[in-house]
Amino acid sequence: MKTLKLNLEEYLRLDYPVEIHSIPEELGGGFLACIPSLGRGMFSADGNTREEALANLDEVKKEMLKDLLERGKEIPLPPTPPEDEDYSGRLLVRVPKWLHAEIAARAQMNDCSINQYIGTALSKHVAGEECVKEASIIMNTIRAQVVAESEAWRNFYEVEPQHHEAAANEGSRSHHRITSKHFGLRFADAKAA
Repeated sequence: MKTLKLNLEEYLRLDYPVEIHSIPEELGGGFLACIPSLGRGMFSADGNTREEALANLDEVKKEMLKDLLERGKEIPLPPTPPEDEDYSGRLLVRVPKWLHAEIAARAQMNDCSINQYIGTALSKHVAGEECVKEASIIMNTIRAQVVAESEAWRNFYEVEPQHHEAAANEGSRSHHRITSKHFGLRFADAKAA
């Protein structure tokens, strides 16, 4: 991991690769953008559209880089792709005989060559890992939001229990007013927690 001591504006001009994933409708829909080389958990933002997610990510990036610089933390430079590597698409892999036989049998069942079968299996595996990463990002975001809301509720009950009792006696409208006052949490606040 390469690092340099740059100022905020210099870091903001660097071209960090960004990943953008769609969020399933059952989890609210929209898009999640992140900068993996800086940390998927810290450098991520969501939005209803790809453009909104990317704009929100720019804001998160600016705030997080500023915070890291103020605390004197090292910030990695964007990864650089190997320039002198020439990938031919050929790959020699040694496997045990039993695995070779299993792969050959599965390739035959799928009416394809061993190379086609292995290529497809590797592609599915890599795509599966990306799905797992995306699910992990979503779950971490949800977990952070739950933690932030739990903390807010705990503070509400500990700091001003008389308000809770009054709200319960006056009905949900009063309770909503009090919780709005004390729990003005936004999604971005939960991710920062």
